[in-house]
Amino acid sequence: MAYIQISTRGIAGRVINGNSLSLEVFEQSYTAAAPVFLGLHGDPFAKQKDAARRPAQAEEEARARTRELLRSTAPVQDRAIWQCD
Repeated sequence: MAYIQISTRGIAGRVINGNSLSLEVFEQSYTAAAPVFLGLHGDPFAKQKDAARRPAQAEEEARARTRELLRSTAPVQDRAIWQCD
């Protein structure tokens, strides 16, 4: 019923049928106006998705650097991340 009402009003969107408590999704569908909107404007949540992705990416880069330093055959003084003078 929600899909019919939203699509007859010409609203661009995605209708998701599911259980809100267990977050189980049974089916989802885009309204007819959604492809037109996405084609003109792109993903409306691109900035939020990018902002959420940055911390995880930075953390993974830090872990990779740490693994690289620990596997290095250089002397310990050269591998130190922080050095106190």
